[in-house]
Amino acid sequence: MEGRSIPVRRERLKPAKPDNRWFDCLVGCAVGASMCRVLLGTEREATAPRKRVKLSDLQTRRRK
Repeated sequence: MEGRSIPVRRERLKPAKPDNRWFDCLVGCAVGASMCRVLLGTEREATAPRKRVKLSDLQTRRRK
């Protein structure tokens, strides 16, 4: 098969190996949820909120 005069390779599922698209979607959703810091209803965030640091504080630390 060619697309725009460039050979294109199509991947086909092998009969001995089942499709794993559902697993790929599950993993993708889990990664997206963790990036958005989504927690389950039974989980609680264990860490305290971070303290804000001023740029001037960082500059004085570096000078010492």
